[in-house]
Amino acid sequence: MAFLKTNTVDIIVGGITYNSLDDFGLAIENTDYIGMPMQPTNNMVIVPGRSGVLDLTEAVFGRQYFQYRPIAVKFGGLEAPEDWDGVISTFRNLFEGRIVNLIFATDPDWYWTGRCSVDAFKHQRALGTFTLRIDYADPYKYAVNETTYEVIAASSGREQTCVNLRKKVIPSFYATDGGITVSFGDVSHLLTASTPQQFDDIVFEEGENIIIVTGTAGTVTVTYREGSL
Repeated sequence: MAFLKTNTVDIIVGGITYNSLDDFGLAIENTDYIGMPMQPTNNMVIVPGRSGVLDLTEAVFGRQYFQYRPIAVKFGGLEAPEDWDGVISTFRNLFEGRIVNLIFATDPDWYWTGRCSVDAFKHQRALGTFTLRIDYADPYKYAVNETTYEVIAASSGREQTCVNLRKKVIPSFYATDGGITVSFGDVSHLLTASTPQQFDDIVFEEGENIIIVTGTAGTVTVTYREGSL
C-alpha cells in the first residue's frame, strides 16, 4: 500500500493532535469521506394541481440552514496479524464516542467536528481496515485560524468592512480603551475596555458586513471564526 501524506488526517481530541500516518501507520483509502449537508424537508409543500413543490424555506425560517453532515473515513494500514486487535483497541480507547476535530492533509486550513465512532474493522493477514465515522458532524467546516480586523477608533466614526463566509457568526470585540462604541446597522454598543464582548444583535452574514467604530482613542479588535460548506 502506498502511504501518501495527502492521504492522512489529524485527529484532535482533548487538545491532543494525533496524525493517522505518523502515530498509527494509517492512510485514508476513500475519497468520498465528507458527505452532503442534510437539510430539513418539512418546509417543502406539495400543492395538488401545482407543478413542482412549494419551497417555504425563507418564508418559514428566514434563511436556509443545515442540520448535520455524515463523515466516514476508511483507514488502511499494515501491521503484524497478531498486533491488529491491540491496534484497533488503542484507537477505540482514544476516539470512540468522543468529540473530535478532523483536519485533512488535503484541506489543512479547515477542521470538521463531531462525535465519532469506530466500526467495520477487519484484517487479512497484515492488511487491516476500519472506518472512523461521525454520523452527525457539524455541517460546516471551520477555519483553523480566526479572522481578525484591527480598527483604530475615530471621533467621527471609522468604517470597517468585515468579510464572512457562508455560516452566520457572532463576532467578538476587544477595545483597548473605554468610551469606544461599535455600530452595526441600527445597533450600537458601548464597549468595555480590555474585555472581549459579543452581542446577540450583531451577527455577520455571508459577504460584506460593515461596522463603525467611534471613539477618541484606542483600537478595537474584531475576531470571528468563519464557517464554510
